[in-house]
Amino acid sequence: SGLNMMGANQCNVLFLSILRNIKKLGMSPARLFELIEKFTFNYSSICNLPTNKLEKIYSKCAIELETICTQENNDKQRHKKIQNLFSRFENELCTLRPEFDMFKANFKDFVFVPNSNKSRYLVKYLLNKIDKSSTSGENLTNFDVVNIEHILPQTPDPAWGVTKQDIKNYLKKVGNLTLLHEKLNSEASNKPLA
Repeated sequence: SGLNMMGANQCNVLFLSILRNIKKLGMSPARLFELIEKFTFNYSSICNLPTNKLEKIYSKCAIELETICTQENNDKQRHKKIQNLFSRFENELCTLRPEFDMFKANFKDFVFVPNSNKSRYLVKYLLNKIDKSSTSGENLTNFDVVNIEHILPQTPDPAWGVTKQDIKNYLKKVGNLTLLHEKLNSEASNKPLA
């Protein structure tokens, strides 16, 4: 669902190959799926790097997986070849992963565009990941009833003691956003935090 929220589909050819051959893998593909999700967030969603290289990598891996699964009848040998393939695939993605400084600069400049579905989904994805890494104990977010709320409102109540001009550079930054149930969001309105 994270990849769907990011609008990523270059990896689908590999996912289809994995799912078609799931019984022959000899392992769970969950770790690989998580790796692709994290890589996509860094590479595509935040750093906006070209995806044409990725399409070739995913396609090449999918074709090789199909070949291994259809030609290798020995389970032990097939599992070993698949592990080797996934290891090479992971290394290939690692060579393309953006440097942390590039990621940090792009993340710092990332802003929420309320009328963009892609931006809305990406912000929900990101805030949900942050939420899951906290100790709140919540695991599932129902995106049908959750809103993206500005902590510092777009039109602050006078009790905030700030003007629109004071806050314009902060409003659409990820650090000023949180996920809030639509009912609570409505109640909070533009009121101060207390």
